[in-house]
Amino acid sequence: MNGGLGNDTLSYAQAGAGVVVRLSTSQAQATGGSGVDTLRNLENLIGSDYADTLGGHSSDNSLQGLAGNDVLNGGDGNDVLDGGAGADSLNGGSGADRYVFGALEELGLGELADLIYGFNGGEGDRIDLSALDGNPLTAAREAFSYLDGAAFSDSDASGQLRFADGVLYGSSNADSAAEFMIKLLGVTDLSANDLLV
Repeated sequence: MNGGLGNDTLSYAQAGAGVVVRLSTSQAQATGGSGVDTLRNLENLIGSDYADTLGGHSSDNSLQGLAGNDVLNGGDGNDVLDGGAGADSLNGGSGADRYVFGALEELGLGELADLIYGFNGGEGDRIDLSALDGNPLTAAREAFSYLDGAAFSDSDASGQLRFADGVLYGSSNADSAAEFMIKLLGVTDLSANDLLV
């Protein structure tokens, strides 16, 4: 597969099992769930509905895991990583990377939570929650608000985010318990500027 000029995407959405694919090599690679592929001049990957390992290269990449517990590694460049459903491990590498979370039902707690490695807001990394509705019970979409380290509101915690002990917690209903969490390995401070809501 040679993408040639332009911005090209290769999809493994129809694969019958998880795939292991790296854009950083032009050598033949056994993908696991889709035979042996040789990839050149490709920028973006879409995984399968199973547990995938997707790797980018030195330029800007978009990696999308779909379902399954995926491992996404962006490498260099300004990458976009979207694990989809499942407990995913995401590492954008160097550059200004965007970690996209597109649906509340794709997020979880505890062992079901996604894990971000190497997050660096100073490099321009951002956690993108702009597709999420902070309060699904209302007709219009409500953006999340960030409380930093403060506790969720006891009266109505809908649409609130808080950060504590390396974990970003989110509440999408009135009670003061989190409905989802995103783990940020090695991160001790998270500002509102690090979030796209």
